[in-house]
Amino acid sequence: MTPEVFKILLIFANQEPWSSLAQKLAAYQRAWKLAKNAPMLQLDVEYRTITHVDLREDKRFANVWFDENISKVAKAKGYHAVCLVVPEKDAKKWKMQDGLRGFHYRDLDSIGEMCVIADEDTMHRYKDGSKINRFVKVLIHETSHMLSQHLGAKDNTQLWDYDHSNVMGAMAGYDWTQWNTLSARLRAAIRALSALLTPKPMPTPLTPEPASKLYQEAFNAIGRDASPKDVVNDEVACVESLVTIVRVLLITFPFITGTWSLWDILKNRADAKEIAVEAVLPGDIILSVTGTGNGAIYNGHTGVVGKDGKVMSNNSADGLWKENYTLASWEKYYRAKGGMKTHFYRLDV
Repeated sequence: MTPEVFKILLIFANQEPWSSLAQKLAAYQRAWKLAKNAPMLQLDVEYRTITHVDLREDKRFANVWFDENISKVAKAKGYHAVCLVVPEKDAKKWKMQDGLRGFHYRDLDSIGEMCVIADEDTMHRYKDGSKINRFVKVLIHETSHMLSQHLGAKDNTQLWDYDHSNVMGAMAGYDWTQWNTLSARLRAAIRALSALLTPKPMPTPLTPEPASKLYQEAFNAIGRDASPKDVVNDEVACVESLVTIVRVLLITFPFITGTWSLWDILKNRADAKEIAVEAVLPGDIILSVTGTGNGAIYNGHTGVVGKDGKVMSNNSADGLWKENYTLASWEKYYRAKGGMKTHFYRLDV
């Protein structure tokens, strides 16, 4: 059985990627797995410039502002929860509540909403003298609050974090069994519907035209780590690798890590155009979006079309940029088996 997946979007406000983010998210993943029957966790990261905020009387973000500027996009992309990560200097500049480290919204939205106020290297010292990175601690703390509402469970977050100096212990009290069952039934219904649709075979690609700049940049990256900052783990770094290559030619292209985010950006950029498969050329971006298929395959993928029908992309096993697929093998795996539509986009670089 394909495991259930819980998707969280982390939006970092007004800051560059942290060099230690992968280690911090790994610690968060360990806490997540303490819950009984915890689903697989998909963490996606975005970086956003925020210049204006609205606050409530308690000097936290106004619900309407958060819904419109943070939650709305995450909901549209199918995330179960979203967390805004605010630098400490911006919290002071925006005159947020003194000493506030994080909070979540206990409303009736269809999405969990959290905020963490922390810098990369800030530490928290417990009363027993032990230390933990503040970002990791507060993210786990607010996640525990959010899950108590999401799963209808007793909230022991304060007890574990403040009384026992062990925020990770709060996660062990949650049971995901019922959520997994309901989610599996929903996916089974989707699979039954998609089984009625027979995928169209991939036409034989046309003879490639002269190489584009993006093709040349992608080709030159073959055999090396295209995303050396490792903002996300190598096994899910396809978007990070692609975007790192694109930004060599187009620095204004947003730094993102998820296939949903990439799809949303390519659909809405004036310098990007969706291409029919019959017109695909070397240098076009190929994309199959996570969560749009029949559930037989968990992760989508993205890469750059090469010559002779080859596709260059991140290799999940070793994190290197390689010619991992052909157009035919991509179609067979992601569309025929996974039920994901194959998108092609041409970026004007």
